[in-house]
Amino acid sequence: PGKVTNLNIAIKGGSFETINPSLLWENRITDKISSSVSAEYMSTSGKYKFRYAKRDGYDTTEVRENGDVNALRIEGALFGKVHNGEWKAKVYYYNSERGYPGAAVREEPGKFRHQDRQWDDNLFVQASFRKRAGKSYSFLLNAKYAYDYLHYLSDPRLDETTMYVNNRYRQHQSYISSANLFSLIDWLSLSLSADFQWNTLSADLTGFVYPQRYTFLTAAAASVRRSKLNLQASLLHTYVKDVTEKAGGSAGDKLEFTPTIIASYRPFDQKELTLRAFYKRVFRMPTFNDLYYTFIGNKYLKPEYTNQYNIGFTYGINPSKRLVRVELQTDFYYNQIQDKIIAMPTSNQFRWTMLNLGYVEIRGMDLALQTLWKFAGWDLSARLNYTYQKAQDFTDPQSKYNGGQIPY
Repeated sequence: PGKVTNLNIAIKGGSFETINPSLLWENRITDKISSSVSAEYMSTSGKYKFRYAKRDGYDTTEVRENGDVNALRIEGALFGKVHNGEWKAKVYYYNSERGYPGAAVREEPGKFRHQDRQWDDNLFVQASFRKRAGKSYSFLLNAKYAYDYLHYLSDPRLDETTMYVNNRYRQHQSYISSANLFSLIDWLSLSLSADFQWNTLSADLTGFVYPQRYTFLTAAAASVRRSKLNLQASLLHTYVKDVTEKAGGSAGDKLEFTPTIIASYRPFDQKELTLRAFYKRVFRMPTFNDLYYTFIGNKYLKPEYTNQYNIGFTYGINPSKRLVRVELQTDFYYNQIQDKIIAMPTSNQFRWTMLNLGYVEIRGMDLALQTLWKFAGWDLSARLNYTYQKAQDFTDPQSKYNGGQIPY
């Protein structure tokens, strides 16, 4: 209360000539409007040393080359309040230049210089408006426009081991979303949402297909909240239409329905223990990068279809005045993925290729233990996380690699 400005200026430094200054300025313009401006710059040479032994030879020390990064981020935002609602708007800009460090070949140290470079520009503008109209209805509107530019250069005059590549890509994206929430009674709410997204990709390449994508998403959901039990269920309809200037260059249209069911239950009134579980059917359409980037894109990629199963619990207690909180969170999950999309590197770090793995199973466990202490006016929090995951390819039962770890 009474304060209208926050200003935070920071600078970080690190190994490999890393420097990272940043600034954040927050300002209350009126009682109902405030602003935020932030900027950050990061630079690093990426020149770290590593040792290896030559065959029938000696140990040597090399320095990683062409791993430098220079990046600038600038953001501005406005936040406002209206009667029974709020709005916000944001503009974001990011610019970077970086090198692609390549392989270190043991028998010929220093031969592959890897002078590949990449430049990026990312700009987006977005806005959101939320309002409650009466006791039983509220709505949310979102809109966004984004522009992304990428320039990649591989020059054999600097590195004779590479071929000449000088590519520029430009992507545009427009997005609008509307969500409606109906709170019919205290323990039941329903929602209906619709999204539309338009994407386009262009490049200075001979024979490029210049794709456009129209994505329509519609979701209906219900939520039931009782004293000990919470249930949520939803059904998502996805329709994706790709259009290309070059005949036969499109990945084709896709239409899918995918359900989700989520449940949580507190067996005791004290609420220390919460049990939870969910099932999700997920449809993932390949991105423009997956399908259409030269050397990378594969228009014959199939979408991913995933069944996700998860069970877990949270258990928390408040032992004493000093040890205020101890909380344990545990989750076990099992995923079945049809036509999993993976990326495999090819001749250098920019040119990867996209592939489908016919059938993948993923098993995993996440554990988190968190504590909060209070003493002598100080707060101390400590958190320990442990994750175990095993992702295996079971596409071909006759293959000697069946059940092996999926690559990359």
